Amino acid sequence: MAGAIEAKRLARNGKSAFSWDNQILRAWSRGLLVMILVALGAGWKGLGYYFIAIVVAKLLLESLNYFSHYGIVREKGKPIAVRHTFSDLSWMSNIIMYNLGRHGHHHTEACAVP
Repeated sequence: MAGAIEAKRLARNGKSAFSWDNQILRAWSRGLLVMILVALGAGWKGLGYYFIAIVVAKLLLESLNYFSHYGIVREKGKPIAVRHTFSDLSWMSNIIMYNLGRHGHHHTEACAVP
């Protein structure tokens, strides 16, 4: 799905989906570069630990994402409001969770894709 959206964006700008302007290809390239640098710097064992770390990080991210959106209920056709999302605006949660308590704002004030 993201690949199709990116291909359409590039086509609107008269560029190929396989050009360096493809944000998905650039992101994968950066990830590959990091893995190569980790392997060169830490060897195969270090690369194994790196994979474990990224799997744990991904599981934590997706768990947080699931629980942040779990139970969101709103009327069909109505705009999303902060009250429809997990939001905790207390100063303590914002410090500990790096402003993740302001979760609802990415729904209500989402940036448009260029």
